[in-house]
Amino acid sequence: MINRARFAILDGESKYAKKTPPTARTRSFLWTLLFPAAATVTTDVWFHTAPLSSNFSYGLILAIINVSGAFLDGFFSAFENGDAVPIGPKTEALHLVAEEVRTFGLSTYTSWAGMVNVAASMGIARSNFAVGLLYILMCIGCGFVAHGLGSDFAQYVSPSDLLLDGTINASYSPIPRANKIVDRTILVLTLYILTTYIFIELTEPQQKFWAEESPSNQLVVSIFFAVGGAYTGNIVSKLAPENSQIPMGTILCNATFSLLSLLLNRLQTYYRSPSESLVLKALSINFCGAASIFSRHISGLSLLYTMSLKRSRLVFLNVSINLLFATMIYWIALVIESLPQHPGEGYSVIDSKADTQST
Repeated sequence: MINRARFAILDGESKYAKKTPPTARTRSFLWTLLFPAAATVTTDVWFHTAPLSSNFSYGLILAIINVSGAFLDGFFSAFENGDAVPIGPKTEALHLVAEEVRTFGLSTYTSWAGMVNVAASMGIARSNFAVGLLYILMCIGCGFVAHGLGSDFAQYVSPSDLLLDGTINASYSPIPRANKIVDRTILVLTLYILTTYIFIELTEPQQKFWAEESPSNQLVVSIFFAVGGAYTGNIVSKLAPENSQIPMGTILCNATFSLLSLLLNRLQTYYRSPSESLVLKALSINFCGAASIFSRHISGLSLLYTMSLKRSRLVFLNVSINLLFATMIYWIALVIESLPQHPGEGYSVIDSKADTQST
């Protein structure tokens, strides 16, 4: 039985009423820029520094990113939907930013398109169709478990079961300290992004990130396209019918931008100037990665699973449809791989970074 009192303080506009009116829109705007930027900095730079990239394949690193993103999505979704009720300034701050973290931060941090491309790369490299599908299934399965653990952890740090019907609404009031924590977090993320940029500038030329030619320029371009991809994915997902029993918006985003990412990877073989390479690489990896939504797919599976036991059929249908589109992308990758190579140039369907690190 769901305790309706737990949702009483989250009804209507109460979430936004807790924000200071003069600064609410400014904070919201900053979040939509800072969360994708911070996610891009984390995945494109720190997850690919020498200690990690030299010891782990790109496929494993991406799987860790996606699974940890699913855990964080479960954590913040609990604060957004009321499973975890804020009881202090810190948990209140988590509640205030939960929607923006999931919509813009975690959509950029995780990548369904990247997962499909890596799976196709594995299948092509080993001439085994099952290898790629197994990689996708393992990512989805681990992500599903991680999402549940994240939700449980949110409820652990915010023990909403201790809040009683008669006292919660009467005693609960917006906590000004939560807004101060939010403001401090904005400052910390800004410093984190700037510090990373400075680190790249000072790093030795041998250190490789997305673009060996100019890592700092690539980071700026990547952040720009990641922010645009997060916005675009959010808009495209809303184009799907809302009365569907399965999250068609997520399926539409994942199928569309996985295919676009694959085609952009092919297009990179014909454009070798630094500026063209930077833009195409950022479009393929960052824009399509942010617009495709691994974390939202896992969240949709968890929601269908917990609604009713009968919904297990819908869970199976949702996974099957996504796998069908992933299989189509894999088949297209095989077709493209069989096409004649660009004169004088070798190429790979999957981004060069994945090729050099996924074996």
